[in-house]
Amino acid sequence: MGLQRTCINVRGFTAWLACIFFGEVLAGTYTRSVLTSIERRFELPSTITAFIASSYQIGNLTVMILVSYLGSRVHRPRFLALGSLLLFTGYMLVVLPQFLGGLYEFTDISTITSNSTESFTCTATDRTIPTAEACEDDEQTAKSNLYILIIVGIVVCGIGGAPTQPLGLSYVDDHSAEHNSALYIGIITTIALVGPAFGYVMGSFFLKIWVDVGWVDLESINITPRHQSWVGAWWLGFIVCAVVVGVAGIPLWFYPSKLDLVEKDTTDANEDESKKLAPSKNQVEEPKDEELNLK
Repeated sequence: MGLQRTCINVRGFTAWLACIFFGEVLAGTYTRSVLTSIERRFELPSTITAFIASSYQIGNLTVMILVSYLGSRVHRPRFLALGSLLLFTGYMLVVLPQFLGGLYEFTDISTITSNSTESFTCTATDRTIPTAEACEDDEQTAKSNLYILIIVGIVVCGIGGAPTQPLGLSYVDDHSAEHNSALYIGIITTIALVGPAFGYVMGSFFLKIWVDVGWVDLESINITPRHQSWVGAWWLGFIVCAVVVGVAGIPLWFYPSKLDLVEKDTTDANEDESKKLAPSKNQVEEPKDEELNLK
C-alpha cells in the first residue's frame, strides 16, 4: 500500500507519459534532421525519401480511430506500455540497416587542383565525373532494399504512438482532481513542445560523427562534415529515442486499469476538514441553556 501511494499514482503516471511524449516528438524531429543523410547513405531517390518522411503518419492514421474507439474497453496503462514497446521495436528496426548494409563507401566527386576547383555533376548530357557508377540512367530506383526496414520501422512507430494521446491524456484526466487535471496535461504538453529543440540539437551533434564510427579508423576519413559526400551517424539518435520510450514504458505495465487512489480535490478536502473542526450551533448554544436552567 505504501509503494502504491508513492509510485502508482496519477503523478507518477504523468511523469512516465511525459517521457513517452518526449521520446516520440524527439524521434519525429530527429528523423527530419537526418533524412538527407539516410538518403545519401542508401542512395535513395527523392520519391522513397518522401515516403519515409510520411511513414509515421501512415501508421498512426491506420489505427488511430480503432484505438480511440477501444479506449474505454481496454486496460489503458498496459495498452500504452504495449505502444511504447512497439515504439522501441520500430526504432530498432530503423537502425538495423546500418548493421546489415556494410560500410559506407563514398566517392569524392570534386577534384581540387592548385589553380582551380572543378565540381562535377550528374546530368543526362554531362557524364564527366571520376566514376561511371555515379551517373546511371536508373536514378529513380534504390540500389539497396534495406530502406524497406526503415519504412517498416517508422510505420510500426506510428502504430505504437497512436494510443499515447487519446488513452494517456484521458487516463490522467479521469484520475486527477478537477483543478489538477489541466496542470498535469499542461506539463505533458510543455515537455512535448521541448522535444523538437532537443531533436534538432541531437541531429546536429550526431551528424558530425562519421556514419561507421566503431567500425573504421576515423583517422582514415579524409573528408569533413562540410563535404558533400559526408554521412553522419544518423542511427545513433534512434537508439537514444528507443531507450527513452522503452524505459518509460516499463512502469506502465504495473498500473491498474483504474487507480484505487483517485486524487482528491484539495479544496473540497480542506472545506470538509474545516467543517469537521468548526463547532456546530447546537454545540455552542447547549451550554447557554444549561446555565439558564441552573439559574
